[in-house]
Amino acid sequence: MNSVSALDSLAGESVVVVGGGFGGLSTACYLADAGADVTLLEKNEQLGGRASTLERDGFRFDMGPSWYLMPDVFERFFAYFGKRPEDYYELTRLDPHYRIFFKDGDRVDMLPDIAANKATFESYEPGAGDRLDDYLRKAERNYRIGMEHFVYTDRPALTDYIDLDVFRYSWGLSLVGSMQDHVENYFDHPKLQQIMQYTLVFLGGAPNNTPALYNLMSHVDFNMGVYYPDGGLAGVVDAIVDLAGELGVEFHTDSPVAEIAGRRGGFAVRTED
Repeated sequence: MNSVSALDSLAGESVVVVGGGFGGLSTACYLADAGADVTLLEKNEQLGGRASTLERDGFRFDMGPSWYLMPDVFERFFAYFGKRPEDYYELTRLDPHYRIFFKDGDRVDMLPDIAANKATFESYEPGAGDRLDDYLRKAERNYRIGMEHFVYTDRPALTDYIDLDVFRYSWGLSLVGSMQDHVENYFDHPKLQQIMQYTLVFLGGAPNNTPALYNLMSHVDFNMGVYYPDGGLAGVVDAIVDLAGELGVEFHTDSPVAEIAGRRGGFAVRTED
């Protein structure tokens, strides 16, 4: 039931993708690979959506995301087309991943070294190092099950969830309670709680109203690592644009869509030009 691997041949079909962010670009790649003639329309002068850039005085600045997380997602995407991320860009794992500044002047580095991070936790609270191991094992399980059996599995109808596998894989996931409750079950020190809740900034949530299931972000952070791509996040955009071009996708920037009209046998897309 993997949605991208189940694409039928689209040879002879003409498809217009509206929007050149990561979603639009990757969709265009999948459709073109299936044989469709794909045109992508983007209203802005740059492709990449939120991952836009500002170039000034010889410097280029990321205007949106600046960290490269979940490298497995990018590896899986490029592998679908027989490619690898390193065919297009290089990654540097950040060391430290980041530095946390507390209001009392204390500061903590989160490192690409679990043993060092355990020692940091232990320095704040006896036993917290071993509890970090337990916490991350749970987070890894949530991530693995969540990605393989929910994110990468297409379930377009409610009845698709009436599946023994869904119940089997859901058993033991952190489906009840908030992140605040979940973290407090492992750590008492307020600074350690704040460190473990920090990744919620990527979700725009607060610890008291974000489901505990999102502890999976700690697996992304501590176990998988924080990276920066050569050329910034725009380098990743350029990579997907290059891949799409290799697949035959045609791009039109500065092309706002004015209307999508239904026609017999399909749709017509009209731009403002």
